[in-house]
Amino acid sequence: MQVATNYAKKKVLGNVSDRVHQNKPAFETDPEILAATQEIAAKKKHHWYNKKVQATPDLLLSKEERKILLKVKNRAWYLDKGFHCCCFNVGLDGLIGLIPGIGDVITTVMAMQLVRTASKANLPKAIIAQMMWNVMLDFMIGLTPIAGDILDIFFKCNWRNAMLLEEFLIMRRMDEIRLEKGQNAVMNADHTVTTTAGALDGGPSIPKQAATLNHHHENQVSPITHPASGESTTTADQATKPADTQKNNIINTFFSLYIFNKLMEPKPIEFKDHIFDFSFHPVENIIVAGLINGQVQCWNYATDRENTLNWTTRVSKKSCRGVEFTPDGAHLLSISRDKSIQALDVTTGRLLYKIPKAHKYAINKICKLDTHLTATGDDEGIIKIWDMRTCKATQEYKVHDDFIADMEYCSGRSSLLSTGGDGLLSIFDTRKSTDKIKLSQPVDDELLSMAVIEDGSKVIAGSQSGALYTWDWNQWDASRKWLGHPNSIDALCKLDEQVVCTGGSDGLLRMISVQPYKFEGILGDHGEDFPIECIEMDHHQTYLASCGHDLQLKFWNVQFLFEQEDDQATLKRKVIHIRDDDDEEKDDAHDTLGGHDTKRPRESFFDQL
Repeated sequence: MQVATNYAKKKVLGNVSDRVHQNKPAFETDPEILAATQEIAAKKKHHWYNKKVQATPDLLLSKEERKILLKVKNRAWYLDKGFHCCCFNVGLDGLIGLIPGIGDVITTVMAMQLVRTASKANLPKAIIAQMMWNVMLDFMIGLTPIAGDILDIFFKCNWRNAMLLEEFLIMRRMDEIRLEKGQNAVMNADHTVTTTAGALDGGPSIPKQAATLNHHHENQVSPITHPASGESTTTADQATKPADTQKNNIINTFFSLYIFNKLMEPKPIEFKDHIFDFSFHPVENIIVAGLINGQVQCWNYATDRENTLNWTTRVSKKSCRGVEFTPDGAHLLSISRDKSIQALDVTTGRLLYKIPKAHKYAINKICKLDTHLTATGDDEGIIKIWDMRTCKATQEYKVHDDFIADMEYCSGRSSLLSTGGDGLLSIFDTRKSTDKIKLSQPVDDELLSMAVIEDGSKVIAGSQSGALYTWDWNQWDASRKWLGHPNSIDALCKLDEQVVCTGGSDGLLRMISVQPYKFEGILGDHGEDFPIECIEMDHHQTYLASCGHDLQLKFWNVQFLFEQEDDQATLKRKVIHIRDDDDEEKDDAHDTLGGHDTKRPRESFFDQL
């Protein structure tokens, strides 16, 4: 019977069937992808009693991405290809679709659930839109009785979406591997999102913090402005030449410097519960963390001895979402999910006063404006400014339609800036009335973190999609969009006026220079499955601290990146500048390691990148 079916199929379809089967996805025949897959498969450990690891392209993906892809492909198989009938496959989608009316609705809901599962892999909106178009097309085809249901069986929208997901994930990961090797990303234009600026999932096999030196991966990027939207994206230039012997010697010397600084870091502080937020004391070596169980813990950190716990206070039965010191460091303010604001004594941890029901909805963010004024933002986009002397709100405004994700106060301009889940950046002059609020042009993204840089002339924000958006002050209608992070940017900290550190949901701390926009290296990590919640610099500008889902508050010694000059009160970066041979012939200046004087005319290492 099967032989007869195959013979009839060959006679009817001719060579069309062979062409269809030869039209494999690009990643299955790409020699570069196949070579990378073979290399990873060879490194996989396997025992004699187990089968050898098959070199499939999905080995390139992370553990979480493989899990999502496997779940999507399994569901798509049962929905579209689960049963074999004569010369074609049919799944539950085709059988349920035969039910008049309600059958098409049920299959559409199942298909949309599949898209929802696929979207957990941090897909760009263009890919999700393409998947949704397949679902809607499948639904419209199925509305035609009998004939439409038969066409649905051949269309197989769920399997199409599964293949679309697999191709995008593999091509995205392959682009990241190319960038690691100093090559250009070549993802198909259909995918619309190209990883740039070398934002890598993993760097070379050197310590993460030492990857700051990794300048044979220099990817100079330039903005391409789209006049209609006012946004611009970036593309990577060609990679620089491989490092020669002299450069390798410099890198080896840097490793010694890296190890020395690593020994000068305080040990990580481990917690039993999830950390929502933390804050450095403005004067002393004290750090305070707010936990999901409603506790606030105060610690002394040091390099010459163990970190010590000063006190623990339970400020709420619900989670403590934010902590902030007053400018003089005498008091600590905290916010909770129970909508309250608390003030604690820093020395003893004693609760001084509490403002219950400060908001109608749970408070998500707190920002100190000055000695007496504090701003809070809640889950519904409402921002209040409090006078802590009277414990009363002096101003209140609502311009966001979603949660307040981050707030920043620019003292030089007396302006409070906020970002939210609605993709808006709001700018409120605290000296004026609430009807003078300025708004940016909304972006189709969630803005999760932000910082004011370049002496208050520019604002940068991290997003859910992994893009960085920048605005020039008073030019809020035009934003620049910089691609490069493979996952969402949940935290952002200004290192100086030209450089920021980003914390992603992939657990990596990346250092990014803004002018020009460039990925400079990885400062540290919390692990692949532990997103970073918060980043902050201490008052000495010696340590950068970060917390993630690994229940640890980690310290990173960044003093070797900076230098305090004698004649100026500015910071000078001490990262080594590894230049190409051509640049060395043109420039007679001598860069040195370890903080010695340099003859280069520019003050910052990043000025020449």
